[in-house]
Order: sequence, then structure tokens, then C-alpha cells
Amino acid sequence: MEGKAPWRPNIPPTAGVIIMVALTIILAAVIAAFTFGMTGNVPFIKIEKINEEHLKITATNGSNGQPVPNVEVAIYAHKYLVAALEGPTFTNESGIAILRIPEGYKSHFDVIGKYQGITTTETIDNRNLSVKWSEELGPLGVSAITTVMGFALGFLLGKRKVE
Repeated sequence: MEGKAPWRPNIPPTAGVIIMVALTIILAAVIAAFTFGMTGNVPFIKIEKINEEHLKITATNGSNGQPVPNVEVAIYAHKYLVAALEGPTFTNESGIAILRIPEGYKSHFDVIGKYQGITTTETIDNRNLSVKWSEELGPLGVSAITTVMGFALGFLLGKRKVE
């Protein structure tokens, strides 16, 4: 096998240059779109809890931070967007709306804002960590994590010297 030339792909070196130039142009276009505000008037929704029963929703322009009036906001049960639990209501000239938190949904719900065909969803989830994990992972996932943690704990405790 000595004397054999190393394998080289049959791709000309100019192909690499063309790919690098294309990637640079795409990256520059994306950066320019965000820098110069070409992404449009996309509202950013900030949620503040006023008290145990009410939320203050503030809608601002994502590119310049100015308030956005007439954003439709509503509270929905998490992942069940069939009917609004509260609202819809619209933000005022200052970009603010006040919504009542529905009874029984104090810890887990979605706040949805709609403006000029763009929908923004913010999820409020104040449940404890074990409840969140069980919903995301399912029973099998929780069992797997518990088993792995048990083995790891047993391994660590088993390494101790007994005198």
C-alpha cells in the first residue's frame, strides 16, 4: 500500500469558496433584517402579576420598544386553545391591558396576543417541578429518571469505606 496517493474528493476548491460566500450573504441578510427593523411591527408581550386575581399585559414593539395599541390578548387553558377563559380584550394606547386570572387556573395557563396576523404565546407555569416533569416526560420517563438517580446514589454511597 505504500506509494499510493491519499484519497482526495473530486470537489474543486472553488466549491468551498462559493459555499462560504453564500453562507456569509445569508448571515448578513439575517443580521440586517434585525438591525434595521425589517422584521416588522412584531409585538413583545410582558406579563406582570398585579395581585392574586389580575395580570397586567404590556405590548411593545419588538424593534423599538414603543407601546403597541389594539393587541388582542386573552387567557387560555394551557394547550387547549378552543375557547378563551378570560378575554379577549385589547391593549389601550399605552399598550396595556388588564386581565382577570380565571378561577382554578392560577398556576398554569397561556396568555395569547394577536396583532396583524401575528400570534404570540406566553405560558405561565407556577407548578412545582415534579408536576412539570411528570407532564413532560410521562410515567415511563419519570420512572427512568428515578431509577437512574437511585443507581447513582447507590453507587456513590457504596463507595464509602466502612471501618
